[in-house]
Amino acid sequence: AYVTRSTVSQLEMYFEGLEDIPVAEEKLCGFEKFYKEFKQKELQSIRSLAQEELEERHNASDDIFNRKKGEGVVSVLHSEKVNNHEAVVDNETRQLSSFPWQIFTRDAEELLKKEEQKGKAYIFHPNAMLFQPFDRNIGDEFPLDEVPGMVDFAVRAFTFKKYFKDRSQAILDVVSREFKKNNKKLFKKEKDITFVGIHNRRTDHLELQREGGFVPLEAGYFLEAMDMYRAKYPRVVFLFVSDDMAWGREKLVRRVKTKDFFISGSLQYLGMVAKPELAAGIDLALLSACNHTIISYGTYSFWAGALAGRGRGKRISPAFFMKYRKPDQISKLYDVHPLDSKLPRFYFLMKHLR
Repeated sequence: AYVTRSTVSQLEMYFEGLEDIPVAEEKLCGFEKFYKEFKQKELQSIRSLAQEELEERHNASDDIFNRKKGEGVVSVLHSEKVNNHEAVVDNETRQLSSFPWQIFTRDAEELLKKEEQKGKAYIFHPNAMLFQPFDRNIGDEFPLDEVPGMVDFAVRAFTFKKYFKDRSQAILDVVSREFKKNNKKLFKKEKDITFVGIHNRRTDHLELQREGGFVPLEAGYFLEAMDMYRAKYPRVVFLFVSDDMAWGREKLVRRVKTKDFFISGSLQYLGMVAKPELAAGIDLALLSACNHTIISYGTYSFWAGALAGRGRGKRISPAFFMKYRKPDQISKLYDVHPLDSKLPRFYFLMKHLR
């Protein structure tokens, strides 16, 4: 298996130890020219579909509930029209490489068939990642966590670069000193602090959440989740990270009467607002450095919860609360207290987290 150069470049911004990842453009004859042509045609196709979707939404009438699909970029690019687009490799493009490239979107288990193991060259998930095959085969009875070494491999693979580790540790140190200063009675003897990272994805994602049938998270969700951690850990602090820091100040700061809640996300600083990719790396490193998490929707939040506590941290997600649980979130593991649940780390109903 090989990874494209653009994917490795994205990962190299944040993580170390990627030198051994085989880059397709460097290892496969003719792949660079082939893939450049393929991606150009794919982008043209996706732009065309997105434009069609945008025009349809703009001209559409409200439904019976006075709702209308949004016209934001994130919402349009996650529409069924774009997500269900079937990528193709035309013959002209295929001739640019010595490999017989095809698009693979079938169940992964089909790769185990004998006829699939020789003379094939596949490109996996060229646009949206479709999770339905995983939903059918991986769940409560066989979670990805049970694949030997999976959790440890993920934690090792996502080792942040020194810059991000140092920045996140500096934030934890500041929060720790402030918490100890304001809660001296809790530290008559030197004792550890339990750090809980809170992530709330909002801004352009709210539109997508509503269209996907998700209930946007209210302050009560985070307040109740924090109380659950307080009941379990005597010296716990909460670090709030979001793409909407003003929401955290307005909805949470004024309602948290204890001295254990800290606005910690990078986007609270104007200088970082102009550097969203850098801010995203610092914030993810910070959430991952926490012992446990309270997560929201989206794969960013999912990975924050998956990596926290070196892959062993507790995490509270919206589906543990009936108000936010979708009809198809039927795992019995959601029916117990979130901090007692054995919900697998890589529970792969990822469609519920988009």
